[in-house]
Amino acid sequence: MDQSQKEAFKSLSKAAGAFETLSEKETTLEKDSLCDLRKGVTKALKEICLAEGQCITIERAESGNQTPSLISSLCHDTSMKFQNAIDLLTSPNPVPNPSPNPKLLEYLNFKKKVHIYICLFVCLFFLFHFFFQYFLNKYF
Repeated sequence: MDQSQKEAFKSLSKAAGAFETLSEKETTLEKDSLCDLRKGVTKALKEICLAEGQCITIERAESGNQTPSLISSLCHDTSMKFQNAIDLLTSPNPVPNPSPNPKLLEYLNFKKKVHIYICLFVCLFFLFHFFFQYFLNKYF
């Protein structure tokens, strides 16, 4: 992991912690017009920071020749974090969030789909590789 990746990962981790702290604080912001500091929004921002940090981990795992099952598992978990963020932004509970920016939702959906596709690709690649090796060992 190069220095810029380490710095980005640390920054995303710190930001996720800050958003977690904000979401746990009892404040009067729920009724205020500061929609970016409502609990649902701050929890979603925390999930986005964690997911983006995990993207860095996935990149490191891919370049470090990690097992396909690890990469697939990381991609699946990252996709679920993006889905949690979408759910938190669009959920009416406990206090309805103002309608989120459609471009943000589009970005989150895109990232979620990319990581699901990577997860499926890695699983299929591993499966084909396994069967190919099995076939070669059995018949040749």
